[in-house]
Amino acid sequence: DSELAHTLARVVSLSPAATLERGYAVLQRPDGHVVRSPDEAGAPGEPLRARVSEGEFTVRVDRDGDG
Repeated sequence: DSELAHTLARVVSLSPAATLERGYAVLQRPDGHVVRSPDEAGAPGEPLRARVSEGEFTVRVDRDGDG
């Protein structure tokens, strides 16, 4: 049972929700595409959805994705 508890704790710690709880956010373009690099964010002024541990909000791209 200890091994099962350890495995369960590991799965929970690696979940997307746990990642958001640690202060990270998931950014999505309006088409639902998850932004994985600055180049994928879009043109300046375009909206993105930011998902954080306690909800979502809209942000706007400030500059071209040049890293």
